Amino acid sequence: MFILISKKTKISDLVEGYKAIFRFGLALIASFKSEMKLMNIKNSQMWWTVLRNFTFSPSFNFDLLKRKAYSRFGSKMRKRLNFPSRRTFARNMKLNEKWAESNVQMDYSYSMSKAKAVGIIETEHPPVMARSHAVRFDLASWLPLPLRETKLELIYSTSLHGRCLESFYKSCAHSKHTLTLIETLTPQNSKIGMYTNHTWHHDSRIYGDGSCFIFSLEPDPKKYSWSPDKKEYSFDEDQIKMRALNEQFMMSNHSFLSMGGNKEGTCGIRLNEDLSKGSSAATVTFKNTPLVGEDFQDFEVGLIEVYRFIRNIDGSPVDGNDHNVWDAVAL
Repeated sequence: MFILISKKTKISDLVEGYKAIFRFGLALIASFKSEMKLMNIKNSQMWWTVLRNFTFSPSFNFDLLKRKAYSRFGSKMRKRLNFPSRRTFARNMKLNEKWAESNVQMDYSYSMSKAKAVGIIETEHPPVMARSHAVRFDLASWLPLPLRETKLELIYSTSLHGRCLESFYKSCAHSKHTLTLIETLTPQNSKIGMYTNHTWHHDSRIYGDGSCFIFSLEPDPKKYSWSPDKKEYSFDEDQIKMRALNEQFMMSNHSFLSMGGNKEGTCGIRLNEDLSKGSSAATVTFKNTPLVGEDFQDFEVGLIEVYRFIRNIDGSPVDGNDHNVWDAVAL
């Protein structure tokens, strides 16, 4: 649920929105009680994971949740949930914060032991580089939480669309969240890639944000995330340039596309206009080492594939645009 805030939003409306979220949250927990009794939940991380799986399960009934949150939604539900007053709620929060500091330890062993590979969609245009279960398992552990329960759908491949930045941009035009996998041919065979949360397009400016990351898949899987520079910058020209490099997420035009930057002008990943050659160097943006190896910053490119994310729960793209990129491509 989202609350849209504008200059015309009344405080009373805002308060009512928060009340609705709070009411639905408590109703969800009340619905989940019977499930919790059957499980040996040991920590808060496990609790949230199981609760999330409960809400995404086929048996979850949102209409029943509404009736629990607001008794007027159904005649069978006469008893309305009792909600604490603001004063009681604030007091309980303080008490629980003190208890949590001394008793709760975040344990991620449960979520890691239950981790699974991100799914994949088989179509008449079969994926190649994401087919491996090991590859999709690594990707699932790196992706943002909302994307881990999704399936990958191929939307661009150099073997099907040809080697051209224009085709790349055209295929990605309707997808905000994408995963690009790149096969390097020389000097050694490896797989590298990048996750982006902004649509690839021609732009004279840097775009994207800190959720983007680059990675190597084979032979040594490793993710390189953005780490904001916490230094206090002055108005010195060199300091301003360093800050710009630290936030050089996505760049793309008619000649190349790239992610990450450094003082030497090289990138974490850079592909040329016909997608036949690439390079990878250490960057200020992602604090990465060259993805293909210290001695091999330039390489020839083999296959390139781009995937979008499809929700498991309803089979729709996470970006909300069900455009079929293959309809516009003559293969």
